Amino acid sequence: MAKSDCAWIVVGALSIAAPALAQCSADWLRDIGQPGVEVASLRKGVTIADLGDGPEVLISGRFSSVGGVAANGNARWNPTDGWRTFGTTGLTSSSGLLLGSNAAATYRGDFIAGGGFAFADGEPVSGIARFEVSPEGDFWDSLNGGVNGQVLGMRVLEFEGEELLFVGGTFSTAGGMTASQGLAAWDGDDWRGFGSGVDGAVNDFMIFDDGSGPALYIAGRFSVAGGANGHLARWNGSEFEEVGGGLSGGDNPRATIMAVHDFGDGDELVVGGNFFQAGGVDASCIARWNGDTFSSVGDGFDNTVTALNTTDVGDGTQLYAGGSFILSGGTPINGFASFGDEGWETVGDGVSGGSVPGLAAVVEYDLPGVGNSLVVTGGFSFAGFDEARNIAIWACGGGCRADLDGDGSLTIFDFLMFQNLFDAGDLAADFDGDGSLTIFDFLTFQNEFDAGCE
Repeated sequence: MAKSDCAWIVVGALSIAAPALAQCSADWLRDIGQPGVEVASLRKGVTIADLGDGPEVLISGRFSSVGGVAANGNARWNPTDGWRTFGTTGLTSSSGLLLGSNAAATYRGDFIAGGGFAFADGEPVSGIARFEVSPEGDFWDSLNGGVNGQVLGMRVLEFEGEELLFVGGTFSTAGGMTASQGLAAWDGDDWRGFGSGVDGAVNDFMIFDDGSGPALYIAGRFSVAGGANGHLARWNGSEFEEVGGGLSGGDNPRATIMAVHDFGDGDELVVGGNFFQAGGVDASCIARWNGDTFSSVGDGFDNTVTALNTTDVGDGTQLYAGGSFILSGGTPINGFASFGDEGWETVGDGVSGGSVPGLAAVVEYDLPGVGNSLVVTGGFSFAGFDEARNIAIWACGGGCRADLDGDGSLTIFDFLMFQNLFDAGDLAADFDGDGSLTIFDFLTFQNEFDAGCE
């Protein structure tokens, strides 16, 4: 949409009363995704880790450029230094093809990447590797021989009094030893299995107390004990058992992600994926389990949920969902949503564009100078109305919208940049969020400029 047909007016001292402020004014942080990551899409290869310069956003994928600089599929970002690559040749196949990771995690201070790669910077690693930073140098290391198939998901959890890295995928051996089909856990020295595993692939892990004590749950595309349905299972101490009748429906039923959230009556397990029913109850791509029964989460979504997070970014704890969906019931929802009293609502006008639209991951990041925020990755070109190629940050304060040149202070240059954006018809100047450029955008910008940035 172009700006409205009105001439530029110098308003001078004219202003309007600023709206009352909520707990925070959440918005997209612009610069991490401009120009962003040059790849069709990022998968779940994102985590927060400290490689020596404090907590940073680390990503891994098939990209050869990020932030306008050459990269090897692995990169790190913080608001002070911007984007930098790490390692040398990256995560590659046996023929040298750059693959990057399907999933990432931080375990005992190390960045862990998992996927279908065979080498990390030329070192044989087989599907999973850790990047270690030491006084002697930085290097990739195998996790005791790796796994014999694809890694699709990872999560660090406290299990039976010990912090373990749970790894899911399509493999059947870990460290050269027979593992549970589709899953294993790494304790820092050795791999552990869980009975015979499941018949299929595992995507995610979660600890949930259903009233009988904390238990390990797994989600994926699998059956349990020969059952027709499944895709969600609970470890009973000796084997995995189906949960509440399992998940079903759709062309490719599966569970992809889990979270624990309190809807008002205590914690419940939330499961996202691609399914129509949970335990025989209608639940479109997302469901909640209270330990006894399944129920729907609002109107659900029209397509796959691939990311869940329950957190407080400054405006209260909310359940966030990301995926390839565009509707919740009859309500337009563009790939990123939060759940409240009115059901599902789009977060920040959602994400759009790109050849693989939607979100793949949503992770928390204690953003310096801002606080708790959400880093989102996937296949998109825009976050809200701002350009953001495949990665963006949702945060309270959002980096201070009026600081358009990003130098940390408000000066005449921010004022001039706003005027240039407005004159060019760039919707980055749409400060009142109505989808068009009018005098009210100028007035809103002027009020935010006058209020300053904390």
